[in-house]
Amino acid sequence: MHGAELLKETGRQLTPLIGHEFSVIDEIEPGVKCPLEALSGDHTVGIYLDVIPLKMREHLSGFQEISVADLRPQKNTSDGMERLFLEAESMRLSRFRAEWLQYLETGWEAYVDEVKYPCQEVLGTVHFMKSVYGDAHIYLNTEVPMPLWIRPRAISSKLNGEMPQIVIQGRSLDRIIFTNIHTEVSMEFARRWADAVHGYYKKP
Repeated sequence: MHGAELLKETGRQLTPLIGHEFSVIDEIEPGVKCPLEALSGDHTVGIYLDVIPLKMREHLSGFQEISVADLRPQKNTSDGMERLFLEAESMRLSRFRAEWLQYLETGWEAYVDEVKYPCQEVLGTVHFMKSVYGDAHIYLNTEVPMPLWIRPRAISSKLNGEMPQIVIQGRSLDRIIFTNIHTEVSMEFARRWADAVHGYYKKP
């Protein structure tokens, strides 16, 4: 199984585990091509073949392999509902540049109070990788508050389009720490959304 078929099947198996449905795309919009990817409806989870999001590729050196046990369980209540998260305690009060996470011509300094990931999405994805591919490797960026990156093989191993890799957006308090998780976006296309980014992150 390869290409769109692999992404579609991965999304189909993930949906009952993590509660997201996925759409496979090869265009950002009609006529604007991108490498194949599958994104959840809220763009908080992405499935990829060999090419992960550009913003993550630009900060590969910060990704370190961790285990689930390295993340601290945390329970949050919002709108009367309890949710479990897994927090990277070392990333509290992380400072970064907004353009490290988003396509911006002019960025600014920003920070997050904490970096945590929804427990169901993390454990469901790890379970999927382990049960289908026999192993799961979890990577946390310890320098920039980026999505958690989960692969069936270590970063040093090529997947050759035969296995998927999955990223999960982080959270800070009750906010999503939005990284642009399209594999590639032109600045011309991204320019129309630049004003909205000002509401994504806190400024010192």
